[in-house]
Amino acid sequence: MASPFKNILLIGATGSIGSHVFKALSDSPHFTVTLLQRASSKATLPSHLRVITIADSYPTDELTQAFKGQDVIVNCMTSLSVSDQFRMIDAAIAAGVKRYVPSEYGLNNMRPDAQALNRVFHDKGKVQEYLRAKAADGAIEWMSVSCGMWVKWSMEHEFLGMHVREKRFVFWDDGEGLFSCTTEENTAVGLVRALEMRESTKNTNVYLSDFAISQRQLLEAIERIQGAKYETEYLSSYDLIKEKQEAVRNGDNLATFDLIETGFVTGRFGGHLEKEGELFNSQLGLPKKTVDEVVEAALRYINHVLGSKIWCQKPLTINLSLQQSLYQQSTHKLYHLNHHSQPNNLDKMITTLITVLLSLLVLPTFTLALPAPTATLANDNHPRGWPTVGACPPGQNLIVNAWPPVCMAPSGRPTRSGAVAAAVETGLGATFDANVEV
Repeated sequence: MASPFKNILLIGATGSIGSHVFKALSDSPHFTVTLLQRASSKATLPSHLRVITIADSYPTDELTQAFKGQDVIVNCMTSLSVSDQFRMIDAAIAAGVKRYVPSEYGLNNMRPDAQALNRVFHDKGKVQEYLRAKAADGAIEWMSVSCGMWVKWSMEHEFLGMHVREKRFVFWDDGEGLFSCTTEENTAVGLVRALEMRESTKNTNVYLSDFAISQRQLLEAIERIQGAKYETEYLSSYDLIKEKQEAVRNGDNLATFDLIETGFVTGRFGGHLEKEGELFNSQLGLPKKTVDEVVEAALRYINHVLGSKIWCQKPLTINLSLQQSLYQQSTHKLYHLNHHSQPNNLDKMITTLITVLLSLLVLPTFTLALPAPTATLANDNHPRGWPTVGACPPGQNLIVNAWPPVCMAPSGRPTRSGAVAAAVETGLGATFDANVEV
C-alpha cells in the first residue's frame, strides 16, 4: 500500500536508534529521505542522500528552511537535548510539514509521576503536550513511538542492572518490577510502518513491546544462556531517587541517567506499556521476539563488537613453551591444547608462531588465550571457524581473545608485537597494522 507521505527528514540518523530508523526508512520504497546534520558533527553520512547542515544551536530560521518540502519530520535526537524540539515543532509548522514524530522511544512520558522523576521524562512529556495542543488547533499532526527499553543497548551500556563484563547484576528493590522491551529493529520498522498507516496512527502514541520482563527474569535468561552465575546486589529505588534528584539539583547531570534507569526497571512510572494502552505490534505486522532470542543476540553482540570474553565458557589456551610442547609428527607442529577441538586455521597459526620463534632463536613462554573455535556453547552447538579479519585502523589493537577477533582501542590487556604479532596475523589470514592483545 502506498504511503500518504513521501518526503521524510530524519534528525539524529547516526544515533543509537536513529541509525536503525535510517535503515528502515531507506529499505522502504515509499519514502525519499533527507538527513539533518549539525555543523560540528564528524559523522560520515551516505553521499547519495541529501544532507542539510545546520548550526549546532538549531536556529529557527535555518530549521524552517530545512523543513520546507518535507511531509514528515522524524526526530531521533539524544535524550538530553529533547527540549530543543519546541522550536523544531514551530519551524515544522511554519514550513508546512504534515506530521512531526518527536524523540520519544521510551515509556509513557505523559504520566505526571514520570515527568516528576527526571528532566528527560519531563521534557519529553511537555513536547508531546505541545504537539497535542498544536494538533488540536489543526496546525500539524503528530505521532510518537513508545517502545520500552532495548536489551542490546542496555547490555552494552550497563543499563537495567546488567553488568555482563563483571558477571554482576544490580536489582532495584526486589527486582520484580515489570518493564517492556522492544528490539531496535522492531522499533524502527514499527515507526516506518506506522507512517505508512497515516489515519490509524494520526495523533497517536504508538506503543510497542516485544515482551514485558522483570529484572529477575532478565537475569535468569542471561545466566541460563551464558551458562554462568552472577553476583547480585540490591538497592532501594526510593533512596536512590532522593539521592540522585538531589545530585541533579546540585549540578550533576549524569545522575539523570540513574533516574531514567529507575523509571524503567521499577515498573512504577509507565514503563510497563501493556498497562498503558493498546500495543501496535500485531497491527504493524512486527515479528514476534522471545526473551531468550533477544538476550542471546545481545550477548553475541557484546562479545562480537566489544571484545568481551563473556560467551565461551572454556577458552582455548596455547602454551608456547618449547619445553612443554608436544611434537606432532603428522602435522609437524609444536603445541599444547587444553581443549579437545582445534580449527584448521589455528593449525596454521601455531605452525607459523613456532617457525618464527625458532627462526629468531627465541624460546619464550607465554599463554595465548583464545575462545574455543568449535566449543559447545550454552544452548548452541554450532561450530565456529576463524573468520578473515580486515586491517585494523592505526592506534587500535587486534583483540584475539574475543569472538570473532575485532579491532578496538587498547584495553590495557597485555600485547605482543613484532614477530609474534606477525605470526598471529598470518594465522588469521590478514595483515594488521596493530599490536595483538593476548
